[in-house]
Amino acid sequence: MFRAVFETAKDTIFIKNTSLKYIKINPAMEQLFGKTAEELLGKTDFELFDPATGEKIRKIDQKVLQGGVNEDFSVKAVAGVPHAFHTIKVPLRDAAGKIIGICGIARDITGQKQAEAEHARLASVIDQVSESVVITDLDGNIEYVNPAFVKLTGYSRAEVLGKNPRILKSGEHDKDFYQNLWETIISGKTWQGTFTNRRKDGSTYFEDAIIAPVKDESGKIINYAGIKRDITREKKLEDQLRQAQKMEAIGRLAGGVAHDFNNLLTVINGYSELLLRKLEPAAPFYKEITQISKAGERASHLTDQLLAFSRRQVIQPKVLNLNLVVADSVKMLRRLIGEDIDLAPVLDPDLGNVKIDPVQIEQIILNLAVNARDAMPQGGKLTIETSNFEIDDRYLKEHVEIQKGWYVMLAVSDTGIGMSKEIQNHIFEPFFTTKEHGKGTGLGLSTVYGIVKQNNGYVWVYSEPGEGTTFKIYLPVIKEAVSVSNEPVISLDALRGEETVLLVEDERNVRRLAKRILSENGYSVLEAKDGFQALQVSRKHKGKIHLLLTDVVMPSMSGKELAEKIEILHRGIKVVFFSGYTDNAIVHHRVLEPGTAFIQKPFTPLHLLKKIREVLDRE
Repeated sequence: MFRAVFETAKDTIFIKNTSLKYIKINPAMEQLFGKTAEELLGKTDFELFDPATGEKIRKIDQKVLQGGVNEDFSVKAVAGVPHAFHTIKVPLRDAAGKIIGICGIARDITGQKQAEAEHARLASVIDQVSESVVITDLDGNIEYVNPAFVKLTGYSRAEVLGKNPRILKSGEHDKDFYQNLWETIISGKTWQGTFTNRRKDGSTYFEDAIIAPVKDESGKIINYAGIKRDITREKKLEDQLRQAQKMEAIGRLAGGVAHDFNNLLTVINGYSELLLRKLEPAAPFYKEITQISKAGERASHLTDQLLAFSRRQVIQPKVLNLNLVVADSVKMLRRLIGEDIDLAPVLDPDLGNVKIDPVQIEQIILNLAVNARDAMPQGGKLTIETSNFEIDDRYLKEHVEIQKGWYVMLAVSDTGIGMSKEIQNHIFEPFFTTKEHGKGTGLGLSTVYGIVKQNNGYVWVYSEPGEGTTFKIYLPVIKEAVSVSNEPVISLDALRGEETVLLVEDERNVRRLAKRILSENGYSVLEAKDGFQALQVSRKHKGKIHLLLTDVVMPSMSGKELAEKIEILHRGIKVVFFSGYTDNAIVHHRVLEPGTAFIQKPFTPLHLLKKIREVLDRE
């Protein structure tokens, strides 16, 4: 029986004498070394292994010969190939109890050690990957989570082991969502989808997940494993980009609407003023025409706001320091917001300069302050803050459509009712308002948005319901000195003229109005409906043409192209552009370079006459 065990055992069994020579080996040892018993018997470990290994084995064997028992794990090279062994050696005694040798059993555990090393490597990888890894039992109870899971969720391993992943539920998914997940993995298939989950601190996050059944060798499901990637940042950037694209589309629509309305308002407001100038206050219909004029002015204000939102507002940017603008605005705001609101300016004394139209920055401050006042019906605190701010790589990772560099930050904060995320997604859209009917146009914040974008800036809103709101506006720092205004003063008594003006406008009603205004004030007017007709008129006219008054955007030929051609035919001619739609031709193609005269539609007779007189009298 013992011989059968000795001969058939898969473990190596050997006996050494007191000289540490092998005197008995089993077939497993022959197979391990690839040699016969005759080739191995009588040999020592110095002849089977390298000298260092042979010496190590000798020291162990000497202790066993002294009556000790040894168990060790070691790696030995057999025929040049490393093998891991679990070896047990005991003294071999005769009938009298005298030690006559060593009996040993060595199990080759190379495969086991390789598997353990592979498992350790795999465990190390799982512990170090940035994706969350969760392993559950068949009931969904958590058996393992990696450090990435702990970092993302805020729960420690001890807090989640034995718990169900439902502790992460945010309430955003319905019953069918989870039922589909379980039906998929129970059937042996892999489920893939996106979770909106909740961290330990209550904040939500988004993760792409793959959950798959883990099977044993027989194919039986023994666990479920989930690998999840945090996509909160990507989701945030995606939402920002989608919002920016939506705002761009709305802006194009708003600009087109404003263009058409401005042509109509030019006619309404222009003829209203002409009639009022000719009528006495006691004349019939004077009051009615006055109401038409006032309504036209209010409509003009609305189209101005639409143009601001669509970034097509004509601007006169100047280099200025926001601290001066804020300081001037605070005086007016104290009267506007009321005594129950504490207004606190916090201004950085080393603030950099920006380049923006002063009227526009005043619009921004006024609109944000009014909104803050309305958000604090019971009073509160309004803080207007300025500081220098650097957009670095870290900030860029969290925001789209922003450039790296130094900016001046203007922040307006209130302690009011705050806003939900849903409202924040719409606040910059034209005509969106949360105020009562008749309390607001819904154009205040859209105006702020358009102005900031037109000046290569960025605006962000931070708000929580019941916690107040902060609007942060970033405008690029410019390394230029503050501008000094040298605008000429035009006398209101010197608006008439005798010069010849070439009027070019494709909108017939606007052209007729402008011609009447100029003619009634002494000017000789040549008119044309487009650039080609204007060139024909200018070639046929024998006298001097003193000024070209042309729309910017016209079919076939732009106002700028026309001006360049006319200047060749009539040297020294002066040019005034006007338009209600300052799209690419103005904003992007830089028609309005410094010194270029421009009139924004809708214009009044007084405005038109002042601008033309100013240009004609300019050296």
